[in-house]
Amino acid sequence: MSQNKKKVPIDQSVWLKLDPVARARNQSTHELIREILEGFLVVNQVDTEVKTERRVYRRKEVVLPAMIYEQSTNGDMGRYFSATIVDVSIGGARLAFPLDRKGRIKFLSSSKDFEIVCYFPDSEVLCRFKCNPKYLAKNDGNVQVGAAFSETGPESFEPLSNFLAVE
Repeated sequence: MSQNKKKVPIDQSVWLKLDPVARARNQSTHELIREILEGFLVVNQVDTEVKTERRVYRRKEVVLPAMIYEQSTNGDMGRYFSATIVDVSIGGARLAFPLDRKGRIKFLSSSKDFEIVCYFPDSEVLCRFKCNPKYLAKNDGNVQVGAAFSETGPESFEPLSNFLAVE
């Protein structure tokens, strides 16, 4: 199924504000704008789903509880969200977030970086993965967020590698 692409004019002042943000995230301004628009559709309950496969590495389907840490915009505090990791690879993970009673999600309202905090089975090491969102889709009762790992220390990479090696 091919997607029809429409050209949308973006005000120069908006473009100039988004361009350095996109560069800091190692993506094009077009990709950042697409993420922002997709996030808006999910947050505002517009039925949409992006089905483009972007994973480079083999994924392993799992059901792992996780906490997600999102830092505030001014950086002096943050908040935690409960989530479930539904699949994971060396390069990233797909998370499921429950919707609130009104069918909304409060996480990722700004489409910024976040951190996954979890334990892998048969490991006592608390793992932390800095991520940026790449995919958003609303399902029955939850929102799925695809995340690319942007920073992973060796103390978290080793338990992940060991977990993925087990079939």
